[in-house]
Amino acid sequence: MSTILPRETRLQLVHFLCVFAWIDLRVGRRERRYILDLCRLLELDAEERIRVEGWLERPPEEDALSDPQSVPSSYRELFLDEVSRLIASDETLDVEEVDAMRTLRALLFPNPAAQPSADDGGAGSGDPQP
Repeated sequence: MSTILPRETRLQLVHFLCVFAWIDLRVGRRERRYILDLCRLLELDAEERIRVEGWLERPPEEDALSDPQSVPSSYRELFLDEVSRLIASDETLDVEEVDAMRTLRALLFPNPAAQPSADDGGAGSGDPQP
């Protein structure tokens, strides 16, 4: 996956995941493991991993990385899929997570016709499942 995504997009993806991990006001052990495993898969460098560790200790501040409109359109479905996988990783589905996922989907795909459909089988096609 690291060869597919540009460096800045990889960091933005992990930032989004950290934001979502904090939606229920805590980062669970499984969520943390999911994010750190993804960091290895994405081949984040040492400096980037330090930033991620900080985001896992304290909720990330809003900045350009947290703006859904700044996600390149070709990666929006991937972001939605990864957020859905993260939410499912802790095996607990909170109302806040479902609401945030719906909001993210609407922000990433403002045109309903552009939203991933249930027919494509992607995690972004429906509400996250535990």
